[in-house]
Amino acid sequence: MAAIIATAAVPAPVRASCSPGRGTTGFGGFAGTQKTPAVTPDGVRVDTLEYSPYVNEGSEVTAWVMLVRLAGTPNLYAQVGWYRSKDSGVYDRSVFIQYTLSDGEKYTQHFPPATVGTYTTYKVDWSASTNTFRFFQEANVLRSAFLLWDPDTYEIYGETHQYGDQMPGGTGSHMVFDNTVYSVQGNSDWWGLGSPAGTNQDNWYGADRIDSSRYEVWDRACAS
Repeated sequence: MAAIIATAAVPAPVRASCSPGRGTTGFGGFAGTQKTPAVTPDGVRVDTLEYSPYVNEGSEVTAWVMLVRLAGTPNLYAQVGWYRSKDSGVYDRSVFIQYTLSDGEKYTQHFPPATVGTYTTYKVDWSASTNTFRFFQEANVLRSAFLLWDPDTYEIYGETHQYGDQMPGGTGSHMVFDNTVYSVQGNSDWWGLGSPAGTNQDNWYGADRIDSSRYEVWDRACAS
């Protein structure tokens, strides 16, 4: 596969988090993009804005890039990105990876956080010859994992876990996934995603494809 392209951290406005006022029960959802290419995807990469959203007690909000197998049950995935949680009133922020074994069992690992307001390049790639997934933060391989499944889809999303969590971004300060590219098995080239943006809660969250490689998401109840 092509070597990871180093990108400089680009400052962005750092805005206060915002409670959307939707209560604490129920699963939140997703805003971003996904696609199942005609040829097996073996890498996906994105420059992700490091955001600091509002999180309900006992919940978590994440933004990540993922290779996933949607065919069959359960869905199997390998993802990397940033993570923010709240437990006993204390916020915690980190870089995280998470992946599933072929039986659906999850493995999660956390690493020191990147600076809020900067961009971090996150990437997942997969080798068909070795069944190995690699998880990158910039040029650093956070972990390699031997997994007995093949991906069929790429996904890039912001994710909430409760109704009252803030989807990263606000109407006046969007969460940004930039320079989004993917590769397919047997070809070392990278292409802009070009897949449509969307959410599972259009009345709560917004998502927009600015061009083939830039996506923005936000919480409709928040200005920032």
